[in-house]
Amino acid sequence: TEGMARHFTPGENMVYADVDGNIGWFGGALAPIRPRQDWSGMLPVPGDGRYEWAGYLPGSLLPRVLNPPQGFYATANEFNVPADYAYRSMSATAWAEPYRFQRASEVLASSSGHTVADSARLQIDELSIPARTLGPLLTGLGSTDPELNEALLLLRGWNHVVSTDSVAATIHELWMPRLVAQVSQRMVPAAGRALFGSLSRPVVLAKLAAPDAVFGADPVAGRDALLLDTLKATLEELKTLRGWDKSAWQWGQLHHIQFEHELTPFLTEAQAAPLQTPRFPVGGDNDTLHRASYRTSDFRVTSGASYRQVIDLADWDNSLAINVPGQSADPASPYYKNLIEAWAKGEYFPMAFSRAKVDSLRADSLTLRPAR
Repeated sequence: TEGMARHFTPGENMVYADVDGNIGWFGGALAPIRPRQDWSGMLPVPGDGRYEWAGYLPGSLLPRVLNPPQGFYATANEFNVPADYAYRSMSATAWAEPYRFQRASEVLASSSGHTVADSARLQIDELSIPARTLGPLLTGLGSTDPELNEALLLLRGWNHVVSTDSVAATIHELWMPRLVAQVSQRMVPAAGRALFGSLSRPVVLAKLAAPDAVFGADPVAGRDALLLDTLKATLEELKTLRGWDKSAWQWGQLHHIQFEHELTPFLTEAQAAPLQTPRFPVGGDNDTLHRASYRTSDFRVTSGASYRQVIDLADWDNSLAINVPGQSADPASPYYKNLIEAWAKGEYFPMAFSRAKVDSLRADSLTLRPAR
């Protein structure tokens, strides 16, 4: 608690556990005090002195939770400021969508006997709650188009896991942005879309689940037509991207990880080749616990958990970790990019703590002696 009172930046979710069985969470951030009630920090204000900050909220007053009643604490950058927190109005306004937090919570609540292996599996869990939410809307859909019916059959039989071998996952990933765009177009005026962009997925999925007049005189029929039209357009896009062979539509055929060195633009191809890593397929997306956000131009993963760890508080040597692409920054080292394949597959290495455990696992050692 004393340490977190002095932690301000970067803003972080900090989780806590101790030898007495207590668990907790701290929100650590630099929160400016804006004394004017008409100033949220979301819009520009005159710089004439009327809108100056009145310092920062003391670290001792930042939000915290100790021993929550559910017996665990999950956080995934969602809006998690406690409802009874005295300074809730000072919180930021941009948060991650809640799906990763919801998935972590439902898995953790399903059992009280989680092991280190369970926690490692949880970190690379690839179930998509948006896909699962969309699923029931497909039950009654049908089409005279055989390709469209085949896609509907795939999606209805899908377990909603965004795995590398899933064709349905690829369809979903290309379909969801179209759904968001089309629903946003119906709900938000053009000037509003130009300023604020598209609606969030929770809003879009809620509107699809409970259609109203934005879909026309017959809301359900209008909603269903939108689903089929956007799905048809998605299939056409996929055929353009990957051809007619659906085995080439597997998610891992598109979604991948590969690192290029920052100096690559300044090097010849021969010079750059040793610095970059091989390409590996990766599952998950921006909504899964195995978070793997990607750029739409080539489906390369651009954001996620580069480092993961699972700590066994009863036996530190039983802990696990994974990093990417390696532990060395020297391209000549065998440890420069040796971890990327394991990272892509969700595999971990022992996180040795004791001297005996470290000695049992070390591959080599380097001794540095000062010059005499």
